[in-house]
Amino acid sequence: MRKRQNLGEILQEFGRIKLEDQERALAHQEEYGGFFGEALVELGIISAEELEFALAAQFDLPYVFPDAETIDRDVAGLVSPEWALAHLALPISRTEERLTVVVDSPLKLDVESELVERTGLEVQFAIASPGKIRALIRDLYGGRGQDGEFRKGGSRTAVSLDALLDRALAEGARRIGISVRGETARAWWEMGGDRRQLPLTAGWRTALDRRLSMGDPEEDPEGTVSIRSRATLEWEGADLPIQVRKLETPRGSELVLERTKSEEGESWPSPPPSVVTEVRLLVDSGAGRVAVRTEPAGLLHRILPALPRLLLGPEVRAGHVGVAPEPPPPGLLVEVPDDPARIRSALEELRAFRLDAVTSLLPGAPADWLGPLVRVAGAVFVPLTSPEARAEYLEAGVGWELRIGEEEGGHLSWHLTPILVRPGQ
Repeated sequence: MRKRQNLGEILQEFGRIKLEDQERALAHQEEYGGFFGEALVELGIISAEELEFALAAQFDLPYVFPDAETIDRDVAGLVSPEWALAHLALPISRTEERLTVVVDSPLKLDVESELVERTGLEVQFAIASPGKIRALIRDLYGGRGQDGEFRKGGSRTAVSLDALLDRALAEGARRIGISVRGETARAWWEMGGDRRQLPLTAGWRTALDRRLSMGDPEEDPEGTVSIRSRATLEWEGADLPIQVRKLETPRGSELVLERTKSEEGESWPSPPPSVVTEVRLLVDSGAGRVAVRTEPAGLLHRILPALPRLLLGPEVRAGHVGVAPEPPPPGLLVEVPDDPARIRSALEELRAFRLDAVTSLLPGAPADWLGPLVRVAGAVFVPLTSPEARAEYLEAGVGWELRIGEEEGGHLSWHLTPILVRPGQ
């Protein structure tokens, strides 16, 4: 039998690394640990995709580009979405003797042994990129197509503008748009990082004139192409303050209605749809306990109470427990005594209200409140007090970490990963 080549030999054959690259990677691996291939990626010598392709070649495994439409959903259902996301592994097909599982690394022996024990079948791996696997999991478990008439590419059934405005506002949309091309108009709104759209029936201009009260146009800097105005939009007997942006061209027009900040607290950009879907999958699987870290650290107190609404939707029954941040969060605020025993007692009392989600900023050490806190609601968002505390959080049932970074221009970066604890931590 032909001897299996090592990863360095394969990448040299592909012309991707040189001997000095291997030496740099080995030195990096010796200092920081991990695998040789990971060191190559961390040093920027090869890309993550090149590593995956080389691993597939090393272990003589197929490198695949899976599509949800071709996957056997009964086979995928052998594992929960939480398990699939945590392991980045998903069963995709089965014969009488063999189960094919797509993974991001051929070294996942724990995945192989667990599925062999579960099914009694031989397990064969296929390799795909982590991004492809996560997208596949979201497509299969995330209900793509549910409520499809309100999603991009969904049903073509037209609705009245009144019905669309009422639906979008009831769902908590902060931005609604109308695109006009010739005699055709489509409306869209953003919800939970997802953009939904529908064609509008005739008469939408009349409905808009009836519900929209325009103010004076704002003075825009010279060279801008759109017109902005303050306005109010009628909804359920109230006048909502909004900003209107309008772009007119000979071939069509765009109109955007954007709700302005109000007493509801700070406004945040929507998280990526991928993160929203994955968090909801975790909650539905009973694994919606998430430790949160932010960069800068001061962002944590501002955004933490908003996470249930941003990630689970405006109808979520959520509460914030502990210290009230500034500005005060919208919705339920539960202040607790500054005493470990009384904190635990208060948290146990809150369980009776069956909240959908809670956030917390509690005093003292996590050991004083983490155990009772994770039982308060189906979704729990809690600050990660330090990287060294991951093992304690994992033992308490907090299995996921959400990292949020504030970038230039107010943009946010979002990363959701399982909490991993290396030996010795």
